[in-house]
Amino acid sequence: MKPDEPQIQRIEKSIREIHEYARHTMQTFTAFFTFFVAMNYATMGFLAKDGDGANQSKLVSLIARIFIYQNILAIVSCVVIAVYLFRANRQLLDYQEFLNGPEVVPSILRQSVLPKWLYIGVILLSFLTFAGMIVAWLLYKPFH
Repeated sequence: MKPDEPQIQRIEKSIREIHEYARHTMQTFTAFFTFFVAMNYATMGFLAKDGDGANQSKLVSLIARIFIYQNILAIVSCVVIAVYLFRANRQLLDYQEFLNGPEVVPSILRQSVLPKWLYIGVILLSFLTFAGMIVAWLLYKPFH
Protein backbone atom coordinates (compact mmCIF):
# COMPACT_ATOMS: atom_id res chain seq x y z
CA MET A 1 0.00 0.00 0.00
CA LYS A 2 1.43 3.32 -1.09
CA PRO A 3 1.31 6.16 1.49
CA ASP A 4 -0.92 9.13 0.70
CA GLU A 5 0.31 12.73 0.61
CA PRO A 6 -0.55 13.65 4.24
CA GLN A 7 1.27 10.52 5.47
CA ILE A 8 4.30 11.37 3.36
CA GLN A 9 4.38 14.92 4.74
CA ARG A 10 4.16 13.66 8.35
CA ILE A 11 6.91 11.13 7.74
CA GLU A 12 9.15 13.72 6.05
CA LYS A 13 8.58 16.08 9.00
CA SER A 14 9.47 13.30 11.43
CA ILE A 15 12.63 12.48 9.47
CA ARG A 16 13.71 16.15 9.56
CA GLU A 17 12.99 16.43 13.28
CA ILE A 18 14.89 13.25 14.15
CA HIS A 19 17.87 14.36 12.08
CA GLU A 20 17.86 17.89 13.56
CA TYR A 21 17.57 16.55 17.10
CA ALA A 22 20.42 14.08 16.55
CA ARG A 23 22.59 16.83 15.06
CA HIS A 24 21.80 19.16 17.98
CA THR A 25 22.58 16.33 20.44
CA MET A 26 25.98 15.79 18.83
CA GLN A 27 26.77 19.52 18.74
CA THR A 28 25.93 19.81 22.44
CA PHE A 29 27.92 16.67 23.25
CA THR A 30 30.95 17.97 21.32
CA ALA A 31 30.81 21.29 23.20
CA PHE A 32 30.54 19.42 26.52
CA PHE A 33 33.42 17.14 25.55
CA THR A 34 35.68 20.05 24.58
CA PHE A 35 34.96 21.97 27.78
CA PHE A 36 35.19 18.96 30.07
CA VAL A 37 38.45 17.60 28.67
CA ALA A 38 39.98 21.09 28.83
CA MET A 39 38.91 21.33 32.49
CA ASN A 40 40.54 17.97 33.24
CA TYR A 41 43.84 19.02 31.67
CA ALA A 42 43.76 22.53 33.16
CA THR A 43 43.10 21.16 36.63
CA MET A 44 45.89 18.59 36.31
CA GLY A 45 48.27 21.29 35.16
CA PHE A 46 47.27 23.66 37.95
CA LEU A 47 47.65 20.97 40.61
CA ALA A 48 50.98 19.75 39.20
CA LYS A 49 52.62 23.18 39.52
CA ASP A 50 51.83 23.56 43.22
CA GLY A 51 54.19 22.19 45.88
CA ASP A 52 53.67 19.08 47.92
CA GLY A 53 52.08 19.23 51.35
CA ALA A 54 49.97 16.97 53.53
CA ASN A 55 46.85 19.16 53.35
CA GLN A 56 47.29 19.80 49.66
CA SER A 57 47.76 16.11 48.98
CA LYS A 58 44.37 15.41 50.60
CA LEU A 59 42.75 18.17 48.55
CA VAL A 60 44.31 16.94 45.33
CA SER A 61 43.20 13.40 46.16
CA LEU A 62 39.64 14.63 46.67
CA ILE A 63 39.69 16.62 43.42
CA ALA A 64 41.07 13.60 41.55
CA ARG A 65 38.27 11.41 42.90
CA ILE A 66 35.68 13.97 41.84
CA PHE A 67 37.10 14.07 38.31
CA ILE A 68 37.24 10.28 38.16
CA TYR A 69 33.56 10.16 39.10
CA GLN A 70 32.69 12.84 36.53
CA ASN A 71 34.61 10.98 33.83
CA ILE A 72 32.67 7.83 34.65
CA LEU A 73 29.45 9.81 34.21
CA ALA A 74 30.79 11.16 30.90
CA ILE A 75 31.37 7.56 29.74
CA VAL A 76 27.79 6.72 30.70
CA SER A 77 26.60 9.71 28.65
CA CYS A 78 28.56 8.36 25.66
CA VAL A 79 26.68 5.07 25.93
CA VAL A 80 23.30 6.78 26.32
CA ILE A 81 23.89 8.97 23.27
CA ALA A 82 25.13 6.02 21.19
CA VAL A 83 22.00 4.03 22.05
CA TYR A 84 19.84 7.02 21.11
CA LEU A 85 21.63 7.39 17.78
CA PHE A 86 21.18 3.71 16.90
CA ARG A 87 17.48 3.94 17.76
CA ALA A 88 17.05 7.15 15.76
CA ASN A 89 18.84 5.57 12.81
CA ARG A 90 16.59 2.49 13.05
CA GLN A 91 13.50 4.72 13.07
CA LEU A 92 14.78 6.65 10.04
CA LEU A 93 15.44 3.41 8.17
CA ASP A 94 11.90 2.23 8.99
CA TYR A 95 10.48 5.48 7.61
CA GLN A 96 12.60 5.12 4.46
CA GLU A 97 11.43 1.54 4.02
CA PHE A 98 7.81 2.64 4.44
CA LEU A 99 8.25 5.32 1.78
CA ASN A 100 10.48 3.41 -0.66
CA GLY A 101 9.61 -0.22 -0.02
CA PRO A 102 11.85 -2.90 1.53
CA GLU A 103 15.48 -3.11 0.52
CA VAL A 104 17.58 -6.27 0.27
CA VAL A 105 20.65 -4.63 1.83
CA PRO A 106 21.19 -5.52 5.53
CA SER A 107 20.17 -2.67 7.84
CA ILE A 108 23.70 -2.21 9.16
CA LEU A 109 24.84 -1.25 5.64
CA ARG A 110 21.80 0.84 4.70
CA GLN A 111 22.20 4.60 4.88
CA SER A 112 19.75 7.00 6.44
CA VAL A 113 19.96 10.78 6.55
CA LEU A 114 21.77 10.37 9.87
CA PRO A 115 25.57 10.24 9.57
CA LYS A 116 25.58 7.40 12.11
CA TRP A 117 29.16 6.21 11.61
CA LEU A 118 30.57 9.73 11.96
CA TYR A 119 28.62 10.25 15.18
CA ILE A 120 29.56 6.84 16.55
CA GLY A 121 33.21 7.52 15.72
CA VAL A 122 33.10 10.79 17.67
CA ILE A 123 31.43 9.06 20.61
CA LEU A 124 33.95 6.20 20.57
CA LEU A 125 36.90 8.60 20.56
CA SER A 126 35.27 10.58 23.38
CA PHE A 127 34.70 7.37 25.34
CA LEU A 128 38.37 6.46 24.96
CA THR A 129 39.43 9.97 25.99
CA PHE A 130 37.29 9.84 29.14
CA ALA A 131 38.66 6.39 29.98
CA GLY A 132 42.19 7.75 29.48
CA MET A 133 41.40 10.63 31.80
CA ILE A 134 40.31 8.18 34.48
CA VAL A 135 43.63 6.37 34.14
CA ALA A 136 45.53 9.68 34.22
CA TRP A 137 43.75 10.73 37.42
CA LEU A 138 44.41 7.31 38.98
CA LEU A 139 48.10 7.62 38.16
CA TYR A 140 48.23 11.18 39.47
CA LYS A 141 50.85 11.70 42.21
CA PRO A 142 48.54 11.99 45.28
CA PHE A 143 47.48 8.37 44.87
CA HIS A 144 51.08 7.13 45.02
